[in-house]
Amino acid sequence: MRAIVGAYDCAPVRGSEAGVGWNWVVQIARGGIDVHVVTASRNRDAIESALGLVADLPLTFHFLETPKAVSRVSTFWGWNYYGWQLALGRYARRLHREQPFDVAHHLTWGTDWMPSGLASLPIPFIWGPVGGSSHKRPYGVDLDLSPEAVRTERTRAVLQRLVKSADPNFRRTIRRADRILTYTAEARDGISARHRSRAESLTHIGVSSSDLPTDYVAERSAYLARVESGTTGPLRVITGGRLVHWKGFDLLLEGLAQHRRTSGEATRLTITSSSQQGSRGLAMIAELIERNGLADAVEVVGHLPRREDVYTLMAGSDLYALPTWRDGPPTALLEAMHGGLPVLVLDIGATRELVPEGMGFKIPVEQRAQIVEGIASALDVAAADRQQLAAMGEAARSHAVAYHSWDRIGAAIRDVYRDVVRPEPAPRIKSVSP
Repeated sequence: MRAIVGAYDCAPVRGSEAGVGWNWVVQIARGGIDVHVVTASRNRDAIESALGLVADLPLTFHFLETPKAVSRVSTFWGWNYYGWQLALGRYARRLHREQPFDVAHHLTWGTDWMPSGLASLPIPFIWGPVGGSSHKRPYGVDLDLSPEAVRTERTRAVLQRLVKSADPNFRRTIRRADRILTYTAEARDGISARHRSRAESLTHIGVSSSDLPTDYVAERSAYLARVESGTTGPLRVITGGRLVHWKGFDLLLEGLAQHRRTSGEATRLTITSSSQQGSRGLAMIAELIERNGLADAVEVVGHLPRREDVYTLMAGSDLYALPTWRDGPPTALLEAMHGGLPVLVLDIGATRELVPEGMGFKIPVEQRAQIVEGIASALDVAAADRQQLAAMGEAARSHAVAYHSWDRIGAAIRDVYRDVVRPEPAPRIKSVSP
């Protein structure tokens, strides 16, 4: 079988979309499928430096630039991505004419309201994992958004409606998809009823034993020994990701401030950020820290380019918190669970599905004050019983290993390929009487 995969983001040793792109194409190729991956040119250096790790797999990478005409018009991320997809369609049709593919697969970005250039190929088409249009502001909750954040949410909603209702490229994408993969059950419910029968939810973020550095395992064991002996010191919480309004950093910092005031605990928070983070996000975090009087309690370490650096911080932490209210399943949460940390999330959307009960704290979403109170109360419990917290972390680690291993996900992906690309049935031979 010969497959062409569109993965706008695809790079090894990264999280989020790029990590999904890399791990999925590796798993597809491990099934013996000849995989041609078309990805954005910006991923070239990272991929070429890792080709030795996959030299035994039938993987070929093609690097495609966003058309200059598009880049000159606007730097808006959605417009550049849309233009790249149109270029992908032209490039893929040329490759298909030279040596035909058996299946086309749109992989990243996993956005269910943007078109895929691969939908123009006259072969079986897999779309996903996708989601996004079901991620909305919690109804009835005052999130105290800035005017800029309100504009962002409204613009996003308008763009989604326009593209899904009026864009012929999007309509062709969803119509042509032989199989639609969504990354949560909620995202599957977001697919229009007309096309939902071809959709299924599939776990799309995974872990492997090699993700955990050797030093981390030793450091985490030392941490658990300190928990057992009661010598852990103040509660240490870690969070991270893009410093944007929907990640709930304001809720977390307000809950932390309330917890410290009422409990008297000296709980500390460490914040990491993504490589995409600019001055605007850092300014937002600095303003929130000052507003809540947390200058002596919060450390902002910025972007950590090496995964080992992130794990070093996690090794001595008690809890990973990310009360995002509009997201797909966050890779950072799964990595924390795999590392044995309990997590604090909102009981909503993708995080509700990602985190089972008993593996941390799931805060109900009713009103803003109630969310902040719930975060503060969770931190009270965490600070008071570190052994219970460690037990939650061990349960989270076991769950991540059992249900999110890349080997398990790879088997499911290859089943989808085999199901979509069925061999043509042999012609029936009519019996002839002698």
